[in-house]
Amino acid sequence: MSVFYNRLQNGMQLDADISLCYGLERPYSACTPSVIVEHLRDTENKRNTRARKGIPPTPIANPDKESITALFTAKKTLYLFYLHDTSGILHLSKDLSEHEMNKSKYLD
Repeated sequence: MSVFYNRLQNGMQLDADISLCYGLERPYSACTPSVIVEHLRDTENKRNTRARKGIPPTPIANPDKESITALFTAKKTLYLFYLHDTSGILHLSKDLSEHEMNKSKYLD
């Protein structure tokens, strides 16, 4: 949660794959890395937070109570980047160089 908040505060793009997939009208399970890469720069997709700054023009889901609670109770961090490794474990980083190291370490 704090990664997206920090990105917005720093004027960065959200780069959220899930919003890109929503704009493609595909469930996240069918929105594979190759589909994401194919549409990274698609500025026609108004929900593509990889090609557009800010938040999408409409919600991409109906948040439940836990999601709203998470938003208001999120810990403040300095993290700007994240990735999930092939086992689904989350790895956070504070800058792009650390993120690139995590990509090399956990995804290559």
